[in-house]
Amino acid sequence: MAPAALAAAALLLAGCFATPDYRPVGFVTPKDPPALPQRKPPPPADLAAWDLPVETAAAQPAAAVDVQELAPLPKVGQQALAPQPVAKPLAAAQPQPVQQVAATTAAAPAGGRYVVAKGDSLYGIARRFGLPIRAVIDANALQPPYALTIGQQLTIPQAQVHEVVAGDTVFNIARRYNIDRSELVRLNGIQPPYSIPLGQKLILPTPDSAAGAEATAVAYAPPPAAAPAAPTVASREATPPEADREAMNKGLRKPPRSKAETQAALANPPARAGSSFHWPVQGRVLSSFGAKKGGEHNDGINIAAPRGTPVRAAENGVVAYAGEELKGFGKLLLVKHAGGWVTAYAHNEELLVAAGDRVVQGQTIARVGSSGHVERPQLHFEVRRGTRAVNPETQLAPRTASAAN
Repeated sequence: MAPAALAAAALLLAGCFATPDYRPVGFVTPKDPPALPQRKPPPPADLAAWDLPVETAAAQPAAAVDVQELAPLPKVGQQALAPQPVAKPLAAAQPQPVQQVAATTAAAPAGGRYVVAKGDSLYGIARRFGLPIRAVIDANALQPPYALTIGQQLTIPQAQVHEVVAGDTVFNIARRYNIDRSELVRLNGIQPPYSIPLGQKLILPTPDSAAGAEATAVAYAPPPAAAPAAPTVASREATPPEADREAMNKGLRKPPRSKAETQAALANPPARAGSSFHWPVQGRVLSSFGAKKGGEHNDGINIAAPRGTPVRAAENGVVAYAGEELKGFGKLLLVKHAGGWVTAYAHNEELLVAAGDRVVQGQTIARVGSSGHVERPQLHFEVRRGTRAVNPETQLAPRTASAAN
């Protein structure tokens, strides 16, 4: 036998006698692995052409369809079903600017009087005539809790009413109708931060002419309190301004003037001392004139000053209002000047003059405080020409750098 054949036989016999390789008892034959996900087929080469319109019978020009051969519509309502031009509804849907919203006139009952009936409430009566509740309260001098009695006669004011729409603020409403913002706030009982919800109906005060800030001032004046008989208008007008200044600076108070006396004094304010107003107090300007965050607008400037600092009249004039009915302004003075000018002094701690008093430039008319909605002593000062607020810093005389700090 050849050597190669013997070697092959030896290998074969060795394999037969080798120790077998047994698998363990718990051996589990592995399953085939899960099939791999098939790859997403690539987009077709003409994918961009898929967005092109497909020409079908429905997409053919309208001329290919004979509309006249369709069955005619019934005669009844035929004109109503006629197609309308598309441009008209689109034009009607365009939003109108806020400035074009017009005020409506609240409908008042005959004679302007309403007799309270069973089941009436203040809210229901105001809603019936399209008025804010505050307008009815003010017209009838009602007091909390505003209870009504059957048969009670209420005065229903004839007023212009504005319904709040998107984008409205107290400032732009007052500017749109040329009315006083403070009076708008007071009439509608708007509280700081003076936000107004959509749909709220605001009563608009009667706009005043630029020639007569008298109407604005008198509107702020509280009802005259009962007082001893006051001297005649002639005797008051004969009092020299210097004597008035000395008396007021010494704290000598005069009896309250009647409404007629106040109106007579406002009708003839003294001539101005110069072409510019004087600073009522000296100090740093905390808030300047103009628009602020949140849609607010400062109609004047706020000047920091220590509590009790004398507040001096910016010009010769007549006190048109002295009181604190406008809570946001605290103790407030309004002074009317010649030429239709009005100055306002708010957040005072003490008022040293009364409505109808004649004041001269530089006279101490109040003392700085923090009344109203402020946290630190300061003076809010405004300059108005009629009902329009003017930036006071453009009308005030220049001051030194030391006085501004």
